Amino acid sequence: ENISCYVNSLIPKENPGDFNQAMMDLGSTVCKKQKPNCTICPVRDFCLAHRNQTTSYCPPLKPRKQAQDEDVYALLFTKKNHTEFSLIERNNGFLNKTIGFPLLRSQDGIALNSLLFEIKKLGLRAKILPENFKHSITHHKITGYVILIECPQKEEILKNIFGQFSFPEKKQW
Repeated sequence: ENISCYVNSLIPKENPGDFNQAMMDLGSTVCKKQKPNCTICPVRDFCLAHRNQTTSYCPPLKPRKQAQDEDVYALLFTKKNHTEFSLIERNNGFLNKTIGFPLLRSQDGIALNSLLFEIKKLGLRAKILPENFKHSITHHKITGYVILIECPQKEEILKNIFGQFSFPEKKQW
C-alpha cells in the first residue's frame, strides 16, 4: 500500500498515460530482466536493486506450473454419409463455453472401452481413426483421438448416448 501511494504521487496529473508508457518503455529497453543496462538508466540513483547490486535477482522467478498430460477423445457423430456432424455447446469442464465436437477426457473416468461398448449396444457403428493430434494449451499437453460414430436419422438414439455420458443438451447438426 505504501509503495502504491508513493508511485501514485510520482505520476503527473496531466497525461498520466505518457508516464505509464515511459515506464513500460524503460522496462522493455533498459531495465530488462536479463542483462539490465544500468549504466544508461535515468532512475538508477533511486533504484534499490542497483544500489544493493541485486539486479540479477529482480524480479524473482516464479515457479513454473508443470504441464499436465491430457488424453481427449473427440466424438464425431455423423450422418448422411459424413456430410453432417453434431456439435455441442460445452457448458462446463474442459474447454467451457466453447462450441465443438463432444469431448471426453480420460481423467473424467469414462473408459474408452466403456464408451465403445455403449455405442455398440445402441446399434451404432464407431471406429477410432488411426491418426491422433497433439496440442498444448495453458498447462495442458493434449493428445487427441478421434472416434467416428455413424448415426441413423433417429434423434432419440443420439439423445440417449448424449444423456448417457452427460453431454450438455444443446446440440446442433
